[in-house]
Amino acid sequence: MQARRPLPALTALLFLCLLLSSGAQENPTKPRVQVDPLNPMILSSSSVVLNCSTDCVTSPAIGLETSLEALEESRGTNWKVWRLSNVTSDNSPLCYVNCPGKGQGSSRTNIMVYEPPKNLELNLETSQEQSSLPWIPVGQNITLSCHVAGGRPRKNLRVVLLRGAQEISREPAPDTLTTAVVKFQVTASREDDEASFSCHAELNLQSKGLKLYQESSAPLKFYTYDLKKLQPKLVTPMILETGTKKQVSCAMDNVFPVEKAHIQLSWGGQRLIEDNITRHGDMLRVTATIMATEEDMGDRELTCSVTLGNEIRRISENLTVYTFLQPVLMVSGPVQEGYRVNLTCKAHPPATVLIEGAPSDEPDRISLIAQEEDNGRSFTCQATLKLREEIFHKNSSLTLNVKFPPKLDEKCSPNRTWDEGTEQILQCTARGNPAPTVTCVREQQMPVNGGNQQMPFNVSTRVVRSYSGTYNCTAKNSLGVASQVVSVFVK
Repeated sequence: MQARRPLPALTALLFLCLLLSSGAQENPTKPRVQVDPLNPMILSSSSVVLNCSTDCVTSPAIGLETSLEALEESRGTNWKVWRLSNVTSDNSPLCYVNCPGKGQGSSRTNIMVYEPPKNLELNLETSQEQSSLPWIPVGQNITLSCHVAGGRPRKNLRVVLLRGAQEISREPAPDTLTTAVVKFQVTASREDDEASFSCHAELNLQSKGLKLYQESSAPLKFYTYDLKKLQPKLVTPMILETGTKKQVSCAMDNVFPVEKAHIQLSWGGQRLIEDNITRHGDMLRVTATIMATEEDMGDRELTCSVTLGNEIRRISENLTVYTFLQPVLMVSGPVQEGYRVNLTCKAHPPATVLIEGAPSDEPDRISLIAQEEDNGRSFTCQATLKLREEIFHKNSSLTLNVKFPPKLDEKCSPNRTWDEGTEQILQCTARGNPAPTVTCVREQQMPVNGGNQQMPFNVSTRVVRSYSGTYNCTAKNSLGVASQVVSVFVK
């Protein structure tokens, strides 16, 4: 900037008008002083050239009072020019003149310093470690602080919070000597998840003949999540028999963002391998298969946990693993006619047993004297297990095999009368266990009426007269013998 030098050719009237228009002192008894430029606005850390002039023509003494570094650059009869360097803040230098015979006059100019905004930084005020994106629950109030260096004069500075290109809030900057910090209060929403927030500074000096200075911060992102104050829903059997498989599942609704949520099932402290994890809308669901072994007997805790952001939702239920074997129905003593037979039934505790037909005071045993009619008789034992309000039954059956000696039945009648030439069967049957063998043998006699011929046993045959006679029919098994004499008379 070049200092203004007074022009000697100007008329006194013109000079006087110039002084009056530039803010010179109005007291005509004192020397008039002009400072040019008046109230300049300069860039911070730059320099400005001030020209002090006066209407005093009798060897005036011209000086400049300022805290700034001032270097005189040139002078004339009634003017001086100074360069003020490295101006970093507003200042009001005073130009004064001592005029012989008129005394002292002065004039002050106000230097305004401007500085475009720079080094903008947007921060999320949180106590979390921010080595990764922080998690903010939906609905929580958060503070975003924008730090702005420069941006002076601050009364002309506005700081804008942006989400993408959308303006969220616009605030004036505080008038501080250091970095300006503008804080924005925001309620976290689903739309804020991984959105790009930034702050934008605008220093508007257009009214000062300058321009609109703008600067933006780097984008800031964070996660928002919505995990309602609800528990997951666990679908599981309450009891599980060893050696069997069951599928369990867990689901939770209103999870946002569902793709970032983690769900798992654990049983007895061990994580289950998931069969499937599904995400649909805001619903999260996991399924897994449990295989129960004897080592798992008793109550074991099945837990479902959903983790999102900084929160965990968890639900646990006890699953009872049990063993329920078939009851064992046993018989003791010789199972033979006339002997006492004892039947007992046993089951693995805590199951209880009942033999059908057993007395109420001894439901697990029956005692009887074996008879022929008991052979093939079936007995059933039912085991009952009660677990967590559920009742289970298992049955075992046993059929008695009663041993008894042979017993000839009514078909072995002692007298048979047949007509000669008819078709007849010489037959005897017997009961017994083991099954007896039955034979009918003709007793040796003197031949009568043409012979002493043996009639075939158990075979249909034409009767001849020589079949007449006495036959000894015998049934045998390992327990005894039964006999019957049969007389055959042929007419």
